[in-house]
Amino acid sequence: MISSFFSLPLVAQLTLGSLLAASLFVLSKWWDNYTRLRNIPRPDGASKIWGHEWLEFEDDCGSQWRQWITRFGPNFKLKAAWGLCITDPKAIDRVLCKNAYNYPHSAVFRPIIERLTGRSIVWVEGEKDHKPMRALIAPAFTLDRIRAMGPDMWLAVNNVVARLQGSVEAKGGVRDINMLDWSATSTLDVIGRVAFNHDFQQGQSPEAVSIMEGWRKQANLGMRIKDDELLDHIVTFVIAGHETTSVVLNFTLYALAKNPECQRKLREEIMNCDHEASFDELWSNENFPYLDAVTREGFRLFPPSARNEKVADHDDVLPLGTPIVGTDGRLIHEIPIKAGQVIHIPTVAVNRFSSVWGDGDVFRPERWIEKTGTPDGKFLPGAWSGMLTFLVGPRSCLGYRLAVFEMKILLMAFVRAFEFEFIEPIETRMSATIQPRVVSRPQDGACLPLRIRPVAA
Repeated sequence: MISSFFSLPLVAQLTLGSLLAASLFVLSKWWDNYTRLRNIPRPDGASKIWGHEWLEFEDDCGSQWRQWITRFGPNFKLKAAWGLCITDPKAIDRVLCKNAYNYPHSAVFRPIIERLTGRSIVWVEGEKDHKPMRALIAPAFTLDRIRAMGPDMWLAVNNVVARLQGSVEAKGGVRDINMLDWSATSTLDVIGRVAFNHDFQQGQSPEAVSIMEGWRKQANLGMRIKDDELLDHIVTFVIAGHETTSVVLNFTLYALAKNPECQRKLREEIMNCDHEASFDELWSNENFPYLDAVTREGFRLFPPSARNEKVADHDDVLPLGTPIVGTDGRLIHEIPIKAGQVIHIPTVAVNRFSSVWGDGDVFRPERWIEKTGTPDGKFLPGAWSGMLTFLVGPRSCLGYRLAVFEMKILLMAFVRAFEFEFIEPIETRMSATIQPRVVSRPQDGACLPLRIRPVAA
């Protein structure tokens, strides 16, 4: 056998040698991962080809994640790129806060981010590159700058509402719509005006149509957007400022349509306001407590980025607040991490923990008004409202105040003008952001049907 190998031409020897070395390397990595994490439990039902990844992407609002968490606890293995799922707050704090720059986005997520936003702040990794870029961009999101955006935001939203009102009147006073079309128009107009002083003409301009069509294709077909459509930071502002708020608005209006009493209480509160509320009025939860509660509940239940996938640059140790019960029954109090370890953080599952929120899957804005309805600051220190929607730590969302402000203006304008009625059940599917899909018509792709009619005077 050996003599036969050396009788081969040099090129063939080098090729076979390289293949053997690569195979041994992969085998050694697999064996190291297997022996290091073999006592950590892993769910059944994984595909031989896709592992648990297919179940993740077919997940409806994190239900699969929560089933696994209920059975195995907050941390467990996945058969997916040697994956490790963590939802333990202490482990999350280590990955996202205390040692965040050791955990860049995984090799799966980074190309997707680059295609969608270019090599912008979302894509850049490492303390040396990311920190200066964040410091450069942060002044765009100061409180004074966000306050000054209010009039432009109201103008953009009111224009879209007026156009929708005309459309409903033309249909005889009631109309079934795909809410995705109108929410995308609204949020795109807002970000165009406040970030670039540009009018997307209520979603009718050529560039607005191009952006929305690109995202619709991506939502339906997977992560496909042309690299040269938009430039790095401009793309980040447009995509993050337009798509993420649009996602939360869609699902929140759907939840209000399914809960007419919540919708009635919200409308009653905002009808008492006869002017365009400012940032300071809307940021406080004292002026519009139920609007604040509905907004927080929407961001909690429907985080646009339903999961994060990180990979360790260097060896580390993850501390655990809740020990893992190993497959042999022994308790595991920390997890040794080797460079290259892939880590999954399912935001949508963390935001719905029944152990934290009680009825975590239920749309119940009142929890934000009750004294004991929300977790204390010890659950996820530093996270907005105790949830992971905007992440936490040095890579948390810079524009979260703008997103919350925009969301409240959108809710005020739409709920003041229209009554929203439930038509048919939807489910969620993961793309770059979570997307709604009609249960009975999955072939239609991303779609959220609602019936609307003008609010009676």
